[in-house]
Amino acid sequence: MDTQTGAPAHRPLPSLKDPAARRFGELLFIYREQEAISQTQLARIAGLSKSYLSSIENCRLRPPPIGTVQRIASALGLGSEECEVLEQSARRERTCEIRTSKYLPEHVRLVAQQLAAQAETLTKKTTQKLLTILEESEM
Repeated sequence: MDTQTGAPAHRPLPSLKDPAARRFGELLFIYREQEAISQTQLARIAGLSKSYLSSIENCRLRPPPIGTVQRIASALGLGSEECEVLEQSARRERTCEIRTSKYLPEHVRLVAQQLAAQAETLTKKTTQKLLTILEESEM
């Protein structure tokens, strides 16, 4: 509670120094607050429910599909660079949810998750190099 105005206290606006390191919900909150738009307003403009939007911002739900991310970005009036950052964050989190066997060694699970997180940016050449390294390690 704000002691001077009596209004509910808002969480402080985090810095966007490294947006790529932020979770989707955090980025969404930052962009929404920067545009001075309420969750209710954004939900209405983007065609979503306020509770769904709140759950995404608070990282209780995984990021929505890219089409929905684009609707949210459009409703916020984000520029192409900010929209791309938001989309990449959503893709990264959605991809990282791959299920890996709990019986795999931790170091193997970490490699699988890292590959999944970068799947959309890996070139064929890089993928071939990785496969060659794996094949050579079997010898």
